[in-house]
Amino acid sequence: MVDSSPISGRQPKAIQNALAVLEAVALSGSGVTAKQIASRLSMPPATVYRILNLLVAEEYLVRLPELSGFALGRRIDVFVDAALTPTIVQSARDLLTELRMTVRVGIHLCSCRSGVVRILDADPDFPPPLTEPELNARLPRTALGDLMAGGRERATAHRAADVAPDTESVAVGIYNRDGVLHAALWMVGSPSGIAVVQERLTTIARRAGDLDPLLH
Repeated sequence: MVDSSPISGRQPKAIQNALAVLEAVALSGSGVTAKQIASRLSMPPATVYRILNLLVAEEYLVRLPELSGFALGRRIDVFVDAALTPTIVQSARDLLTELRMTVRVGIHLCSCRSGVVRILDADPDFPPPLTEPELNARLPRTALGDLMAGGRERATAHRAADVAPDTESVAVGIYNRDGVLHAALWMVGSPSGIAVVQERLTTIARRAGDLDPLLH
């Protein structure tokens, strides 16, 4: 639950202390104790304990079994996944260029991690109709959102007018060896252009699968 009360003059220092504790856990490694954190930061133990309890309650940290120390929590994992940007190697760019030459729609390579979409390689000839923040804000109402919500059983998704009037979208998943969705081809264009995509969807999906080993 987010506290919407105004930030007081004293809160910035508390925020700095909380970030320092998070950084100390990240740099020290799993199992670091409150005493070790206090020593590392030259911070009063009582302050460290108070911050640790708050960060555990908010799932930024986890308390390890038998009170053996602390580790980074689920919400930090979300930040890390969202911030990671795979390097797009030349062979992946060549494959994207090849695909883009076969249809008259925008083909955008996106990462799909922890419920967040990042546009890794936008089609230069048909730019995305939405910015990343706009896309993520309306993600549940898009083909990409349908793909991400569909689990391992859903390889593609299609929607009309989800990101712009008079357009349609198709999302094709890129899965790792364990069947986990980590990226997608997001195709946006006119209804006639997307009709061609649908006709060639089997081939496009196969080529999307070829991108998986190139995105790690």
